[in-house]
Amino acid sequence: MKAKKIFLIIIAFSIFLTGCLPHESVENVALVNIVGYDYVDNDLVQGTISVRHFGRSKEEIPFEQFLSFTAKSMKEISSGLESKSPRPIRLGKLSLALYDERLVTEGISEIIDVLARDPHIGRDVYLGIVKGSAKEMIETKYSENETTARFLTGIVEQNERNNFPKTNLHKFLYAYYGDGIDGFLPLLKLEENEMKMDGIGVFKEDALVHEVPYSDVFTYKLLIENFNDGTQGIEIGGKTVVMDNIGSKVKYRLYGDRNNPKFSVNIKMKGMVSEITDLTAKDTYKLTDQLEKAFEHYHEEKGKRMIKQFQEKEVDPLGLGKVLKNRKGHFDKEAWEQQYPNVPVEVNVEVQIVETGISA
Repeated sequence: MKAKKIFLIIIAFSIFLTGCLPHESVENVALVNIVGYDYVDNDLVQGTISVRHFGRSKEEIPFEQFLSFTAKSMKEISSGLESKSPRPIRLGKLSLALYDERLVTEGISEIIDVLARDPHIGRDVYLGIVKGSAKEMIETKYSENETTARFLTGIVEQNERNNFPKTNLHKFLYAYYGDGIDGFLPLLKLEENEMKMDGIGVFKEDALVHEVPYSDVFTYKLLIENFNDGTQGIEIGGKTVVMDNIGSKVKYRLYGDRNNPKFSVNIKMKGMVSEITDLTAKDTYKLTDQLEKAFEHYHEEKGKRMIKQFQEKEVDPLGLGKVLKNRKGHFDKEAWEQQYPNVPVEVNVEVQIVETGISA
């Protein structure tokens, strides 16, 4: 009986506390779906938002509004945007934050700090670097059936299910504040009123210092995460061969001690040949061993070249320093940063083609 009374008291308090939580109807606030920032000069930044307005009655049709304001600080931009909005601005539905390339090259510590501190912003918000104007990308009309926010977020989501590595605010903050790892974000580009994913931008602390081109993105994803989607085409003997990834796994091995570390990145991938020119499916089956070796060599060489570029730029998006810290302990950040450019890193790729598909 006593336990029952305690349970009823807890339920009563829960209902009471729930009733005290602040509640705002979507009809009375401006819900921000996308926010973008553009470099203006050394002092000024332009902020742009996409706001979804809902009608106060069923007859009123929801509409999307774009607002911009230029100021020296994030608080001033926020206040300026509020001054242009007919309703209080709220970030609880933010799905995508964009930054123009010039701005992230200068450093975005203040902007990232604002996102990290705001309790209303979910940690699964997508971040992206715009090669051009974030304002123009946000204000461009892409579809008659979808809002700009849903359209752009959808492109980022579906690309991360395929060839692009997964990243969001949580993952970026983990790398930004962590030791032995550097963050990365997707590069976005607007061409003839169409947005496309254009590569990966790699950061050193809060500044963009290196870009991975679109042609290398699939291999980059193989290096950093397990996944079972994506497509890669290569030239073999004058023929184009396209393979779908149906399952890849990556493991890092560490050799030596913390003073003389060596790494190997080991990738195992199962794939299906989905297209090959001028060969029948029967001929493709006979060449399976040759195709496997060709794809292994392709990804190994590209992976080694990519890691060498990371070391030359002194960025560690693979998190090799984090691996060293976790497995050896007593991590010395300064010593690692001196070691890193010359640390030996091997890339080993094992490809197994389990099915041959369409011939052309």
